[in-house]
Amino acid sequence: MHTSTTTLLLILSAFIPVSGVILAITPYLMPSGECFAVTIPSARSHDRTLVGYRRMYCGIMVACTTAVTAACMVAARLNPDHAFLPCFIIGLPALFILGYALMLVFRVKVQHVKQERGWHAEQHRAVAIIGSDGDVPHPISMRWNLLYVPVFALTLAIGYAGYDRMPERIPLQVNLSGQVTRSMAKSPMAIWLPALIFGLLALVLVYSQYVIVHSKKGVDPDDPRRSARAYGLYARAWSVFTLIAGLIVCMLAPVMELTFTGVIASRQAMVIVLNVLIIAIGGSATLSVMLGQNGSRISLGTHDGAGMPRDDDAHWKLGVFYVDHDDASVFVPKRFGVGWTVNLGRPTTWIMLAILIALIVGGFVAVMMLA
Repeated sequence: MHTSTTTLLLILSAFIPVSGVILAITPYLMPSGECFAVTIPSARSHDRTLVGYRRMYCGIMVACTTAVTAACMVAARLNPDHAFLPCFIIGLPALFILGYALMLVFRVKVQHVKQERGWHAEQHRAVAIIGSDGDVPHPISMRWNLLYVPVFALTLAIGYAGYDRMPERIPLQVNLSGQVTRSMAKSPMAIWLPALIFGLLALVLVYSQYVIVHSKKGVDPDDPRRSARAYGLYARAWSVFTLIAGLIVCMLAPVMELTFTGVIASRQAMVIVLNVLIIAIGGSATLSVMLGQNGSRISLGTHDGAGMPRDDDAHWKLGVFYVDHDDASVFVPKRFGVGWTVNLGRPTTWIMLAILIALIVGGFVAVMMLA
């Protein structure tokens, strides 16, 4: 096998264990008052039964991740082009599906434990921080997203300056051996293709920033000040990372233009793309482990309340879909996993999703027409 091809396969294969390990340790990244998408008293987080469930989930996911990784490595040795890619494309989503299915299984088990132990909220308590919140960090301003503008200006400048150097057939897709498998005819519209593709990605990233800025805060009513600061650090860190990672990824648009003009070879571009993905995914994984969901792993002193200030399990359908018509929040922290999700009980949510989907589909159609 060619050395460069081996390198590409190793880089791709690394995504499987990284993703699998993050899935495996997800139960340990959640706040102490949540276990497999079920609300529990924080003081009961170390209950022997619940600890056993977390270990069992983690063990199963690690074993399956090891099996999928081994299968991909064997496939890479047998046939990189026709065996490895199908194994990778099937194996990676399969791990996510398995992780979700296992979460549902253990969610039912935790619900039974909760019922048997008699854990319930005496009353629903909300929290508001009164006074100055100057010591509570906030996400960065949405104005920082204007930094995407010079990236796309550079992309178009490279495209127009190097148009005469573009070949009559511009390569769009190559296999792991570096052979072109798809190309498009040279035309002025080809200059806009990279900007359009990564412009769609930038749109999603800006939307992600908006979600972080306007999300409901993950604050514990039993310990409002400490949890508010932890959440603030968590939200700010993710907003900074989203911007930096987004700018790095969108710098692939100028790289794509340079590939069109022949300055960068297709195989070199592929290596650059995979390394950028490693930076983005590796950074995301590192941040998840360091901070936990809602900043649960940030050490600002501990507080494990004996009670349950609230119990909104009924609003979390299948553990991950939040539906509460009485909650004015459109964006809320995830119940299982690191990040944010939407309140499907609000009409605003559906309007925003419809607009976002329409923009993405419209952009995708435009890309297909150009290509």
